[in-house]
Amino acid sequence: MNQKNYLYLSEGLNLLGFGDKLHGALKTKMELNFDCFELKANGMFGKDRTDFALTIEKGKAREDGGEQFYFLNKIKATINKEDGQTKSHELRLFNQKGFNAKEMHNLLDGRPVYKNFKKRDGEIAGQWTRLDFTSLDEKGNAMERRYFDNQINFNLAKEVGKVNL
Repeated sequence: MNQKNYLYLSEGLNLLGFGDKLHGALKTKMELNFDCFELKANGMFGKDRTDFALTIEKGKAREDGGEQFYFLNKIKATINKEDGQTKSHELRLFNQKGFNAKEMHNLLDGRPVYKNFKKRDGEIAGQWTRLDFTSLDEKGNAMERRYFDNQINFNLAKEVGKVNL
């Protein structure tokens, strides 16, 4: 097992809000040298439970014959509401970065999530993302709707200034 790859993945799990509870299972499955495996986690958010299935896959074979690395590529999140309703969505990750567990829960619960990201020119930009469950793709996933800061004509300071306090 590649220790550097294990540390990279376990750090990614921490940043995504899963803490260290999956580290043991991750290490075991990496030592067994599976090409692809899934880790399961869940969390309670208020009275709702959200289940997560994290898919970890081995990358392409290296040209220099070195050891292949594992990557966390996608997470399927399923919210189980207190009233019995369930919704699922598969979220893709890029370089171990994406929505954390709490943000995934909020998206599935119908709330938009705000994230900052670094553009190619180094500038920091922000975007709101929400899931549109009225239009699904061929895999049954909700369409992700993104609204970038430069597309929204909303100024919080200006709007708060309108309120008579």
